[in-house]
Amino acid sequence: MKKISALLFVALVSLTVCVMSATAQANQTFDLTKGVQAVQSNVDTSQIPTGKWLDEKWDGLWVIEQGGNFKLYKNGELVFDFTGKMKDLKVSGNITSGLTVTFSCDETERDYTFTKGVSLSKDLELTVNNHGLNRQHKATIKFQN
Repeated sequence: MKKISALLFVALVSLTVCVMSATAQANQTFDLTKGVQAVQSNVDTSQIPTGKWLDEKWDGLWVIEQGGNFKLYKNGELVFDFTGKMKDLKVSGNITSGLTVTFSCDETERDYTFTKGVSLSKDLELTVNNHGLNRQHKATIKFQN
């Protein structure tokens, strides 16, 4: 099985550089002007940003660790560890919209979207859709030092 790798460098006027890579089978093609879509089995999760982000609307702290491990805390206690429980993980990006990470989780019955727009800010846009209910949580989650 022949594989190819693609690196997407998004250089911002502010000298912010967004780098992501994705590996896919040879029959898939990438258009770097439109971004890179990666299928879950080939996602290079080491390129997902790491750190802590505060969701002030829900008073939750999102921790993204190396390897793309997502954890959610509330009031200092672990609410949910997404490690090994994410489905349909996708990483995409382009020069106009920035980097987006999406996944779903059957245990929480929700779909998650994290977007890092093209800006100097390290904040992320978070969207959470509840599978069974017609409810959506949207928030700008603030990067924490």
